[in-house]
Amino acid sequence: NALKAGALNFTGCIGVTKATLTFDGTAADGDALRWKNTAAADAATGVSVALLAAATGTTYLTKGDSVDLVVSGATATYPLRAGYYLPSTSGINAGVVRTEVVVTADYL
Repeated sequence: NALKAGALNFTGCIGVTKATLTFDGTAADGDALRWKNTAAADAATGVSVALLAAATGTTYLTKGDSVDLVVSGATATYPLRAGYYLPSTSGINAGVVRTEVVVTADYL
């Protein structure tokens, strides 16, 4: 039920001082703040995936968002959190939850 913490870790970024991360994928139907459950078989219904920026806070990472990340000593870490999102308690059925978020890093 709780958000799970994670991080995007970058290493070997020699000569890089900043990276711009851009997020892309399939937004949930009718909900641009969350990511669609794209499970092909036995998919859960009534659920999407929330991806939040940083270790705390309520800023969602959505399709098309960009984040600047400072690179220091050829490494950088971007903390984030993910979890299930239920817009209502009706229409929920158990099953597989899967989503894909593509993160592109442009190094400067």
